[in-house]
Amino acid sequence: MVRFDMVYKRTIRLATIGGAKKGFAVALAASASGIKLPVCIYFKERNGQIPPCVHAALHIPDNVKVAASPNGWMRSPEVERWIRNRLDAVREHDDTVPLLVVLDRYTAHNSAATRDLLEELGIDIVYIPAGCTSLVQPMDVSVNKPFKDKMRQLWTEWFSTHDERTPAGNLRMATRQQVINWVSTAWESVAEDIIVTAFLRCGISNAMDGTEDDEARDELPDPDEQDDLENDAAGLLFDDEGEDSDDDIDFEGFEEEEMNDIEQ
Repeated sequence: MVRFDMVYKRTIRLATIGGAKKGFAVALAASASGIKLPVCIYFKERNGQIPPCVHAALHIPDNVKVAASPNGWMRSPEVERWIRNRLDAVREHDDTVPLLVVLDRYTAHNSAATRDLLEELGIDIVYIPAGCTSLVQPMDVSVNKPFKDKMRQLWTEWFSTHDERTPAGNLRMATRQQVINWVSTAWESVAEDIIVTAFLRCGISNAMDGTEDDEARDELPDPDEQDDLENDAAGLLFDDEGEDSDDDIDFEGFEEEEMNDIEQ
């Protein structure tokens, strides 16, 4: 889960501007050959749809798909639509190649509807065991970090020159268009060879003859050295534990006093 604004540290006193929480979810997907599927952004809209006039005004790059859900999360209906629109399109491109999708145990990934749909489309599925995504899920092992780092860089550059405020004196949140641009740029910046190596390190795409076995789990990240986004100044808040995580923090602006403390 991503929030529009940044949390400098868990203990900071937060001020809000009221209104709905403006979180959004980002779904990254890529093949073992390094091909990146368009990144899907899910914004929060109470009725699960972005108003047509708002959507029409957005400039959406080719490597981005934009949708909405009532809570800003990729729920089971969104997962099913993603499978039909993205994975089924891959199958239509070449129906002779077997497809295997690797997912974590997020509830929407593991629902009966999701499993039935994948079976209907003839797509095999492998679930990452609980607690093992940092070891054998390609996105967590090598891909998410450079994506998040680029997002953080883009946000920091914007924040350093941003001074538009609400009537209450808080900094305004980033717009949907700004978020779309950041996500597009960050996803474009992730090199294909990083993705290919990630699948090899997780032992998913290695040659069956054993010649690439040394690649599996080579230089896996130390769990004690994982990127701690909650305590990182100007770090985006990504919640990888699911919709009900206690670590999720909402933030919608700094008060003038807090800005002075940060600048010092």
